[in-house]
Amino acid sequence: MSWRPERVRVGTVGKPHGLDGSFRVSDPCGWWPFAKGSTVLVDGVERTVVRQKGDELAPLIALDGADDRTAIEALRGAALELPREAVPEPDEGTYFRFDLVGCRVELADGTPLGEVRSEEHTSELQSRFGISYAVFCL
Repeated sequence: MSWRPERVRVGTVGKPHGLDGSFRVSDPCGWWPFAKGSTVLVDGVERTVVRQKGDELAPLIALDGADDRTAIEALRGAALELPREAVPEPDEGTYFRFDLVGCRVELADGTPLGEVRSEEHTSELQSRFGISYAVFCL
């Protein structure tokens, strides 16, 4: 789908877990399983998931080439992304927020409000208040 961004963020390298290179994924998207053997881009470099525990809301993973706590500390905060072609299609009747970028927004009577330029979310507010939301910038 050519309207999608070149890369889609699915999480961030979070806190190390133990000494073996495992880490918590911060801000996981909730729809990518980080399955063993799958690949993600870490700051643009392709890495393979070699271990996976937890679930889609609190994944704990390890990546090839990052074999200890020190390596994860060096990557901490790095974006975990998928290239556009690796993003699955959403379930029927649903959409990904990033697919709305570029859509026209108008009132029920047809009065134009603008075009969606970007979408942003923060899991800190979602977890603190138990709400799900997204901010769309026009």
